[in-house]
Amino acid sequence: MKTDTLIKVCGIRFIESAIYAVSEGADFIGLVFHPNSKRFVDIASAKKITEAVSFNGGIPVAVVVDHKASDIKKICRKTGINHVQFHGKNAIEALPEIPEDIIKILSVKVSDKGIPESIPSDILKCLDPHKDYLLYDGQNPGSGVRFDLDFFCPLLDFRYFVAGGLNPFNVAEVLKALKPYAVDVSSGVETEPGVKDPLKIKEFIQQVKHFKG
Repeated sequence: MKTDTLIKVCGIRFIESAIYAVSEGADFIGLVFHPNSKRFVDIASAKKITEAVSFNGGIPVAVVVDHKASDIKKICRKTGINHVQFHGKNAIEALPEIPEDIIKILSVKVSDKGIPESIPSDILKCLDPHKDYLLYDGQNPGSGVRFDLDFFCPLLDFRYFVAGGLNPFNVAEVLKALKPYAVDVSSGVETEPGVKDPLKIKEFIQQVKHFKG
């Protein structure tokens, strides 16, 4: 049986890359709003990418890092994005102020040994396991470093994404070990930070779509 695992390509900066990824089978396209990131996109560019992704059947995701609630709501309002991935203390603390109709993806850092950080109870109560998600990532998101799969155990009963160090050559191992709801790739399909390689995107997606667990 082929996998039902969904695919997120994160750190997309250009419409052409976004459309290509969706056309090849990506389900989610991550747009990074952290100004210090080499994968940063501004609101105007993100709006255009969002429209193209949605038109082609994909789901755009705003990746926020230490943004305040007002900034997050502004991003959603001006781009039309309704899936938000939360990283960093400030962004996570903003969760209680984010409208319920926004789908939330909470990033949970995992140690190199595969141990997830705990989620504060006041943050956890802001999440709905029926519509929101957890995303398990390494200690340095976007670094290409993967956590240990052998000792990893997901927290709670949430559908989850797995990120951190994934590429076309190791994603099958992750699918076999964890059977996640979705896999999230960024640096693993790049020629350099922020520059996506179409061939690597295609190969990654094919590895996921054709995996037989």
